Amino acid sequence: MRNIQHSIIQVGGSEQQADAQFAIYGEMLGRDYHVTTIDADPPQADRPLPSGWTVSSEVETDFDERVQTVLGTIRREVEAERVVHLLGFGLGAGVSVAAAARSNGLVSSLTLVAGWLRSDRLMQETIDLGVALWSQDKHLSQRYSSLLEHSPQYRRHLGVSYDPTIPAVPVADPRVLRRLNAAYHLDVSDEATRVECPTLIVVPLRDLKVPPQHSYELYGAIQGASLMEVDAGHGILAERVSQVYNAHDQLIRGQISAHSRLVPNQA
Repeated sequence: MRNIQHSIIQVGGSEQQADAQFAIYGEMLGRDYHVTTIDADPPQADRPLPSGWTVSSEVETDFDERVQTVLGTIRREVEAERVVHLLGFGLGAGVSVAAAARSNGLVSSLTLVAGWLRSDRLMQETIDLGVALWSQDKHLSQRYSSLLEHSPQYRRHLGVSYDPTIPAVPVADPRVLRRLNAAYHLDVSDEATRVECPTLIVVPLRDLKVPPQHSYELYGAIQGASLMEVDAGHGILAERVSQVYNAHDQLIRGQISAHSRLVPNQA
């Protein structure tokens, strides 16, 4: 009997490089699965921005190009005779929703962490503030974003290993600003209704960057999706990595039924 190989495609968010964002989590997945980590940036995403360009006013985003990047990776994994599972974080969750909806059944499961259905005014104002800080003082913008990255509970228990003067999130360069542009205008309302594969929504209850309400909207839009609420901040893959992994692993193995509400310590 042929051994079926499962492939996890990890799609990163807007501020950090995916390799850094999934560093610990990807190592855990790599023990049992084939793992591919991508930022889904289109070619030349780091080229200089045009004069007068802003995150909010540039309505024509490169979102579809990002989805096509993920779809290309899915097709290559399928051609290698692997079963494909998507894991999207932040902006990567929205990209993954669209890719799953457009994949013609090539995606076997979808896990969405700190994701959202559409960018509302509060989300847009948060992005605007971060970008405005970046234009005035790059280090201050970096510190601001890092402050929101983890829950206070997590930072408090880091003890001497936590240095608040060292930002956890890189300075926004043109590549990151283009991602924030896509995040600012994100709307996968239509694609979410067309997702057919088993889906797990992971909600960081203390997330200061993507309020939990956004994950609940995703949960309501994707037919048959399951939900897990976790006591963590936006940096959930560092704060509660084992809880996310256990639930994700169960989804891949087909052990989570539709419409489930998972309890983290039982996941």
